[in-house]
Amino acid sequence: MSKDIEGLNISLKSLLSVGAIIFLLIGEYILLHKEIEEAKRLPTSEVSKLEVDYIRKDISIIQDEIKLIKEDIK
Repeated sequence: MSKDIEGLNISLKSLLSVGAIIFLLIGEYILLHKEIEEAKRLPTSEVSKLEVDYIRKDISIIQDEIKLIKEDIK
């Protein structure tokens, strides 16, 4: 069931494949758009000063441990 149009061979199978791909791409676009809109409505997470202080303390502890390991290796 293929039709020859000026040297272009188009079958029903290829038309259905192209249609399915277009349908999937449109569906993914709509889903992505909905997720973006939902993310816009969610409250933003704020990091408190206390959390930042804990993170800085952890980083300094890790840096000290790395220095000790480097000294042990030497």
